[in-house]
Amino acid sequence: MDSKTSSILRKQSGTALVVALIMMVVITLIALASSYTSIFEIGISGNKRGKTDAFFVADGCINGLASSPSTFDLGNFPLVPNSGTSTNVNTNPPCGSGSVTAFLNQSGPPRGGGWGTGTTYAYFAIDCTGHDTAGSAAISIMREDVMRLLPSE
Repeated sequence: MDSKTSSILRKQSGTALVVALIMMVVITLIALASSYTSIFEIGISGNKRGKTDAFFVADGCINGLASSPSTFDLGNFPLVPNSGTSTNVNTNPPCGSGSVTAFLNQSGPPRGGGWGTGTTYAYFAIDCTGHDTAGSAAISIMREDVMRLLPSE
């Protein structure tokens, strides 16, 4: 029996080494594939975060301009000849860059019922551009149309 066992072991010398090397290569390929997938998904989540930050910066810019009473003061808008519009640029780096356009040739109540007569209306558009605060190339551009009721004179 002893000679039979030793002859079987001599025929399989090195097989375990080859199987171990093949398993190491397979495990290494699985590890590389998972690390490439992780790096790719980190990049995707970073881009998503940048776009979300840019959106919120532009939204904050619109809210900041819309909540300021001086934004809609018609005295701040220089008249552009023959255009019917006037733009007041308000650049504020923490909230993005924004501009407010007054539509001077648009008057009267908006469409729909229930608007009183004897009221003056002013129409504006707020345009804001937000950039990612972390410095990526993400940009968000937003526009908000605003109507303001002015007291009758």
